[in-house]
Amino acid sequence: MYAPPPYGFPPPPGIVQYLAPQVQPPPPTQQFVITICFDTRENLIGVRRPNGIYYMYSYDCVENKMVRHACHCQPAVREQDLTPLYADWNDTKQILFCFNKLSSRVETYVYDFESDTFEQLEDPVVVYNPTLVKPPYSTIAVLRGAADQQIRISKDPNGFMTKEMLGARHTYPLRPSEVRTSVGRAAANYRRERVLPNHPIDVDSDADFLTYMNSIAPFIVRHCSQTRQDTITAFNYHTECYVRFYFDAQAGEFCFSHCDCCSNQTRERDLIPKYTELSPDRTKTVLHVQNTFTGTMEKYCFNYLVYGFEQVKYPELVYDGSRTTQVTTLMVVPESRITITRNQIDGRLRVEVYCPIEQKYKIMSEVPVRTFLVQRKEEERRLRGVEERAGGEDDQEEDQEQEDEQLSDESMDSESDEEEDAAQDEAAPPEIFPVARERLFDSDGSDSEASESTEQEVD
Repeated sequence: MYAPPPYGFPPPPGIVQYLAPQVQPPPPTQQFVITICFDTRENLIGVRRPNGIYYMYSYDCVENKMVRHACHCQPAVREQDLTPLYADWNDTKQILFCFNKLSSRVETYVYDFESDTFEQLEDPVVVYNPTLVKPPYSTIAVLRGAADQQIRISKDPNGFMTKEMLGARHTYPLRPSEVRTSVGRAAANYRRERVLPNHPIDVDSDADFLTYMNSIAPFIVRHCSQTRQDTITAFNYHTECYVRFYFDAQAGEFCFSHCDCCSNQTRERDLIPKYTELSPDRTKTVLHVQNTFTGTMEKYCFNYLVYGFEQVKYPELVYDGSRTTQVTTLMVVPESRITITRNQIDGRLRVEVYCPIEQKYKIMSEVPVRTFLVQRKEEERRLRGVEERAGGEDDQEEDQEQEDEQLSDESMDSESDEEEDAAQDEAAPPEIFPVARERLFDSDGSDSEASESTEQEVD
């Protein structure tokens, strides 16, 4: 047996290659990993399974949900990954309900005797019934083929699937075969032409904002102290908002997280100050911070009109890590009695204002941070309001024009009516006693008074 040489002496020639390498401690297990698909160029989030394999998901910005990634980079499902639960019939097909250890979902499969493979069946009519699940050491089903083949599906003590061919006198174990899942079929039908960009390109946006959009991380892994679980914050490039999910291991799906203590936007507590410097025009104090929400280095100025921070560009001011300082007072706002300080406990920002009544500085409550996304949405709302007001004024002008036209039409109609009446009066003989004429007629229209006056004249 070879003994290592004393300290300071090299090992004999030819022995170095046989020495065992230094064993490094394994990295800590992570529930989520962020990667990219080399075929579709999609950003992916991998969820670690108990066997150490990561199952990939992608975020659909249009549907606003996490979907299973259908591509060749998805790990292939084997029979060892399926735990048979029970069997049932659907018309003339015998269906096996199995738990997929990779997708963490209960799925339905049918067996194809010609290809000797299990094929996933997606039928919304078939419903999983947990009360029918059979225990280990039990036969799940006996599958019968068209040529009178019989295959027995069982579940071993560890939950793995076993297949046996039933003969006339003997039973033959079968090797695990391929499993055809819906994700695998979609990956087989994948075409290179359908590669789409990660996010839509807005041709109306300026170049600076597009550069900022491209710098936003598609996924952010954060730990929720209230629910004590890791969450995924995905960025929606259509709505320009963040959406937060958590992984439900029982359902095998990502669900929306509605935790009150977590936020979907940058807050003041997420900004860790590094150092300050003057803007190129020497009119503003620019604060270099590390945004723990986005994980990027950003620049902010304090707006005393809204008593909050707003993100600024200033590409000339490049972050220099050597200038990081640990001073407590970062800046003083001359237009107000506000002082921006650093919390000595966690190193985060703190806004203090001097109270003349109590004669001391008091910590101000947090207000939303005006990032580039917030500023863009505010500008869009302002322009939308201007358009609505302009549209309202146009509607009022149109209504006024319609009223003027209606009044002019009515005046023209009245003038025409007067002209027609005048023409009729000129054509017909003038009526001498119009009032007496009204009295000549009763309600029934008879000429009783006229006849009486005529008889008196005759007498």
